[in-house]
Amino acid sequence: MIPDKKPDPKFTDVPDGKRTTILSLFPLVLIIVLSSCQPGFNPYHPGTGVSLELAHYRESDLRNLRYSLSFTIPEKSSRPVNGFLSLRFTRKRLSDPLILDFKEDSSRLLSVNLNDKPARFAFRDEHLIVFPGNFTADTNALDIEFVAGDLSLNRNDDYLYTLLVPDRARTLFPCIDQPGLKGTFQLRLRIPGHWKAVTNSPLLLKDTLNPEYTELLFDETPPLPVYLFAFAAGRFDTISFRNTKHPMVLYHRENDVKKIRNNAAAISRLADSSLCFMERYTGIAYPFPKYDLVAIPSFQYGGMEHPGCIFLNASRVFLAENPSADDLMERANLIAHETAHIWFGDYVTMPWFDEVWMKEVFAGFMADKITGYLFLKEDFRLRFLLAHYPPSYDIDRTQGTNPIAQKLVNLNIAGSLYGNIIYHKAPIAIMQLEKLAGEDVFRQALREYLSEHPYGTAGWKDLATHLPSLPETSVKNWTNAWLHGSGVPEIIFRVRTEKERPIIRITHRKHSGDAHILPQYVKIAWVSKGKFISCDSIFLNRTTANLILSELVTTRSVPLPNPDGTTYGIILPDKKILDSCFAFLASNDDTRPVTRASLWIMLYENLLADSIHPEIFFRNLLHTLQIEKEPLLSSRLQKYLTRTYWQMLPPSVRGKYNRKVEHILWTQMQRAEKESKRTFFFSWLSVMESKEAMETCRQILEGSLVLPGFTPDEKDKNRIALELGLRDSAHWKSILLKRIEECSNPDEKARMQFILPALSPEIAERDSYFASLSCPKNREHEPWVLTALSFLHHPLRQNTSVRYLHTSLEMLEKIRNTGDIFFPERWLEATFSLYNSPEAVATVNEFLIRNPNYPSDLKAKILQQTDMAFRAEHIIKHYFH
Repeated sequence: MIPDKKPDPKFTDVPDGKRTTILSLFPLVLIIVLSSCQPGFNPYHPGTGVSLELAHYRESDLRNLRYSLSFTIPEKSSRPVNGFLSLRFTRKRLSDPLILDFKEDSSRLLSVNLNDKPARFAFRDEHLIVFPGNFTADTNALDIEFVAGDLSLNRNDDYLYTLLVPDRARTLFPCIDQPGLKGTFQLRLRIPGHWKAVTNSPLLLKDTLNPEYTELLFDETPPLPVYLFAFAAGRFDTISFRNTKHPMVLYHRENDVKKIRNNAAAISRLADSSLCFMERYTGIAYPFPKYDLVAIPSFQYGGMEHPGCIFLNASRVFLAENPSADDLMERANLIAHETAHIWFGDYVTMPWFDEVWMKEVFAGFMADKITGYLFLKEDFRLRFLLAHYPPSYDIDRTQGTNPIAQKLVNLNIAGSLYGNIIYHKAPIAIMQLEKLAGEDVFRQALREYLSEHPYGTAGWKDLATHLPSLPETSVKNWTNAWLHGSGVPEIIFRVRTEKERPIIRITHRKHSGDAHILPQYVKIAWVSKGKFISCDSIFLNRTTANLILSELVTTRSVPLPNPDGTTYGIILPDKKILDSCFAFLASNDDTRPVTRASLWIMLYENLLADSIHPEIFFRNLLHTLQIEKEPLLSSRLQKYLTRTYWQMLPPSVRGKYNRKVEHILWTQMQRAEKESKRTFFFSWLSVMESKEAMETCRQILEGSLVLPGFTPDEKDKNRIALELGLRDSAHWKSILLKRIEECSNPDEKARMQFILPALSPEIAERDSYFASLSCPKNREHEPWVLTALSFLHHPLRQNTSVRYLHTSLEMLEKIRNTGDIFFPERWLEATFSLYNSPEAVATVNEFLIRNPNYPSDLKAKILQQTDMAFRAEHIIKHYFH
């Protein structure tokens, strides 16, 4: 046994039931509000969640937080996890109560002692309130025995992991769950003897004397916000990398030996390169004692930046053979993003989650730089354009859009702040700011910001003080427009002729949100006889402007808006310019890829704005896919193709194109380079409807058809089986059961078994499956649920699944309360993604009308994720009815 030594945590072998009766509950009649408390805030009734008032109350009082935690983890996931917390702290207000957060039932609190005496406390509003009377001016010790909450333990049969962002630490153990109060953490674990474990800090001691259990004591961490405390334990394999500048260990559950061999070294190389880049850029050496990676099957996020044990979605880093260029860069960007968080978010943390965008934008901003550095042969500007602009427009064009910087009154709704605006619009904004300030100046400002707040907290105002005055605008005006404004601007181009020369009039207006004008440059390229002859630019800082053109431009010249893809906005040219863009793209495959990408993004936005007939857009897209050689752009065009195919064309029109679409995608897959074959194959699979295509899938699954340059792995075959099972109602079950039987990976086998009922052709079975999702236990594996929903609501099943929509909306509040931060948005996306019917639109409208006081954050998510259904319904009604 590892000896217990105060103030180290201790193990308590508590029976499954409650161990002791809690003593000394303070009589409610004695509860008073002390004069030292903040005005208007009652510490004896702090309210649910973690309010901003509660956060301020504790920040003005507490210092020197030190958490010592122990957990006893049984092998069976049905048994409880017992815990012990020893919290050390100093405080200013000894006559005020101490408030800890614990979003669990009071029966899970087994004993509470303050400075070695039974504490007087109350438990209400998700809080443990420790009454004054025994606090000291020196270090205080609060010791709590408890049964850990299950919500954030993510328990499986043979492994578990914590995920505590933004306010889920309080669902696991009693704590001060707010980012502005950092503390050190020391962890002790008792785990099954054949398990492994990893946490933020290095291992200090290990006791394996008892074959049934292993006891582990880990070193104390540097100061961390509580949401970054993490551990994982279970049947993990490990790979150690000692030949890199930063030694690291990769924990994983992948059992495909070939996939491990093809990916492990690349994962470590990407991580080490990201660390080295960040050290050079910031001038600050890696500030934590170790760097390990944990690849988790079906992880809810792409990754999570826990210092010392970064969690990654296993499927995003263990790539299949011959991955696409997009897959390779997405993996590099993911690892770089989580690594950059070590400096932006971990080392320096935002004071409150209203500035969560700060850590995300600079992690994304640095990740883009790192990815560009790692892939020097790729067009950085093209990658940035395709990665950020379309997903930002997807939200910013809706009535549910939000500013980058949002207000937050309570941490329990902090999850709603996350989304494409902070992940994609914010990097665009910071790129614009860097362009205005200059790269060297901006880098120096970031260095000074980080250096001033080591292991501390700081926000936008702290960074802005290091920024110089900007040309064309001020930092204040830039902040108001980009950070506090919302909605994507519509930039309207109109060409008129004066004295034999064209003049462009640019009108800037907001499609939604407020009226701020985004200060930025916009360029216009001029083409004559298929050749570029000139490029003009103007700085947008007012509603309308006339662009003065160069002498080379004549009335025969054709303007191409935004040729460098830098301008943020939905550009709406007149019909003549739109037709010219289609013609230019059809005959000019030797122009810069970023120009072609920018024009296609513009054309797609004009399709959604009802300025282009969907069949015209679709036919031009089919033509371009046969000549486009740039893999990244081709991948984006395939996404536009499948979206337009399923959502913007009614079934009768879709049937007219199916064989042609299948043929083009299959032919391009056969012709493509190895790294592009997967992308074309799965685009082909997603539009598959013909019997011939279905027979091809059967042959691939049986192994009688081999595709040169593309060998489907186990996960690929599972995906093929699911798509085939959806379409083959006669043999669906035998196809899927055979595929499940052939699965060698237990995690993948469990996933397929979970999804299987969603593919049933029997309506009653699908109804029963959907009803089962009302139970939180059945939603624990969120990525599995999302895949199942995508099949339940596939366009081929929407005639019967449309009646699930109202219930799906009604469940949304429960989804938020029991799921992780991205789950409500993704639940809506998987549900409404491809609808285009009047019934779907009516369901959403009726729900919002009947719930006028619906939570504003969830209403915004509904408006965001149903926007495409409303647009598609309008487009189909306009052009096809």
